[in-house]
Order: sequence, then structure tokens, then C-alpha cells
Amino acid sequence: MTGRANALLTGDAAGLAGFGNLGGQAVLARALAEFTTGDWTAASETIAREAVHLEFSGMRSALARLRCAEVQILTGRGDFRRAVSVLAATKPPASCRIDFAVWQAVQASVEVSRSRCEDAIPVLERLRSEAGARGWNEVGTITHASLVEGYLARGEVEAAGRVADEFCRLAENIGSPTARMASGIGHALTFGDLDRARDVLLEAEEQGLHYIAARAHHALGVVGRDGADHLEAAWALFKKMDATLWLKRVEAAGRSRGLVLDRRVDKAGAPGPLTDVERHLVTLVRDGLSNRQIAEVLHYSSKTVEAYLTRLYKKTGYNSRVELIVAHERADSLTGR
Repeated sequence: MTGRANALLTGDAAGLAGFGNLGGQAVLARALAEFTTGDWTAASETIAREAVHLEFSGMRSALARLRCAEVQILTGRGDFRRAVSVLAATKPPASCRIDFAVWQAVQASVEVSRSRCEDAIPVLERLRSEAGARGWNEVGTITHASLVEGYLARGEVEAAGRVADEFCRLAENIGSPTARMASGIGHALTFGDLDRARDVLLEAEEQGLHYIAARAHHALGVVGRDGADHLEAAWALFKKMDATLWLKRVEAAGRSRGLVLDRRVDKAGAPGPLTDVERHLVTLVRDGLSNRQIAEVLHYSSKTVEAYLTRLYKKTGYNSRVELIVAHERADSLTGR
């Protein structure tokens, strides 16, 4: 459902600023869809092109949200100077209470990303409480996600756990897939909840939500036993987005495992060598095990095994189990044809 909506919003038929735009919601939805699918360049172009139309149409609330999406992209790319500048230029009046609360939450989230949690966390806690009392789901989503990140960065795991649990309940009540996946990632990072992170990864991959999939890979790389595979996948996805901030985080996680991730992807675009998990997977396929049997051996779900096989086919250029087995028996390097 989410994937279908994203396809409609990012297609030529998507409504833009002007008539039929429902107060600027179509533009905002399109930019957010491009953001979550990982097409940050397209999202930035949409924002730059449509912000002018929204401003001249007097759609101030939608414009403020659109600029907040721009701030998310700039923050993800590590361009904090521009992110702060955009926020300063789009500060809504305090009388517009929910718009102002969203703006404050985004501003505080940027500070958390800059590792400036001391002043940001009290603001986020106040906004989280107010959002709960007033039913401001958007504010609640931003504050919970940022608080989990901030508390973990400060090593306050108990506080992070309290917020992560509450975030999961909030996401279920909201019914938003993106909120639910964001809460799942936060829960995984806080509690080492591998099953929840894998569920998020599978759903994100099925829906084509590459930014969320990259976040899930990062979480699994941090807390999972097969971290090298997931950190490599996260690095490759974030690289395509030019997500400098996230690349640094993934590389830091890699260094803690003795990996140098920025050298793991061939600069000419050729697929890299297979990871330990991928080689093990090829061996199990060669031995004739079904997906269900492989799942039992690896202690994964069948869906996770299917996802691994899909990535393996794409990485090697082979299209079936038979081709993988033949290549293995011929002592093929399996680095693509």
C-alpha cells in the first residue's frame, strides 16, 4: 500500500501546487515519498520548485512542512549550516501552535544530530508531553525518534528504552507505516531487537523505501551478529543518497568491527566480493536446502532468507538457484559476470 502510494505520488500524475492540491498536501506528500524512497535529489528539486508556488498561494502550513522535509535532507547530508539557515527563515509564529511545535521539534532534532543533546532533550521532552496531551501525532513522531537517538548518544539506555516503548505504542495508535517502521528501528537499537529490525527491513524493501531500509540495515549492523553484511548494505544505500551524516555513522560502526566500508564497494560499479553470510547462503543452496530449511539453520525468518537471496542474485548477476550452484561448482568467484 505504501509502495503504491509512493509510486503515484512520484509519478507524472502527482498533483502539485495550485488547483486540486488540497492545501499543498500533494506537494508535501510527493516530497516525503521521494525522501523515504531515498531519491533525495528528486525530493530537493521538488521542494525547490514547489516552495515558491506554495508561498504565492498562501499555503503557509504546507510550506513550513515542506521546508522541514528539506531540513531532514540537509541534516542527513551533514549540511547543518544550511539546515539551520532554512529553519531560521521559515520559523512560524508562535500563535500557529501546531506549526510552531513541529518547527521546534525539527530544530531540536537537528541539534541531536549535531550531538548537541544537552539543550535539545529538555525541549523534546516538553514537546513530547504536549503532543501526547493534544494528540499531535506529527510532533509526537519527531520527538520520540529524536529522543531515542539523543538518549542513546548520551548512553542513557534506560531513558531511551522508556521512550522507545512509548514510541511503538504511539506508532500503532497512529497507524502510519513510516512511524511504525521508525519506532521499530528505535526499539531495535535500544533493546537489540533483531526480529523487529528485520521486519522493518523486509517491509521497507518490499515497499521500495530505501532510506528506511538503509536505517534498518544500519540498526542490524550495530546490534546484529552478521553486522558486516548489513553495514555494507547500509553504506551502499546511503552513498546513493549522498547521506554524509549516515555514511559517517555506518563507517564508525564498521571501524568498531574492523571494517573499512568505504573501500568495500568497487568504484567502477562492479559488485564486491561475497560476505561470510552470503557465502554460507550459497553453500546451503548448493546443498539443496529449501528457504524454510535455510531459515532454520541461520535462525532467520523465511522472508529474511528470501530478501538475502534477492540481494545475492542482484549482486552476482545470476538469476536462479541453479545458476548459483553451477557457478559454485565451477569455483566461480561469484562477483558478477
